[in-house]
Amino acid sequence: VVAQVVVLLRHLAGAAQALPVAQGVGEYLKRQHPAVLAQIVAAGAQHTERELIQRALDRTGGNVTHAARLLKISRKSLQTKMKELDLRD
Repeated sequence: VVAQVVVLLRHLAGAAQALPVAQGVGEYLKRQHPAVLAQIVAAGAQHTERELIQRALDRTGGNVTHAARLLKISRKSLQTKMKELDLRD
């Protein structure tokens, strides 16, 4: 994903003069590179989830049950998400 973003940003830098001033980069990505935009959004969401879970675990001293309560999700859901994000020991 990062490599695709770098390539895309280089492309945008070269094509920036061709973009109308009122057209934002997000709109351009949505129209011209929807798959890349989806990957960027997914990566951002995953990063945010990881941060929130890690903060909850830090705040509760690693207690998954208490962290799940803080996050207002079930313990099982938290365990599943931790496995997906490689946050489990």
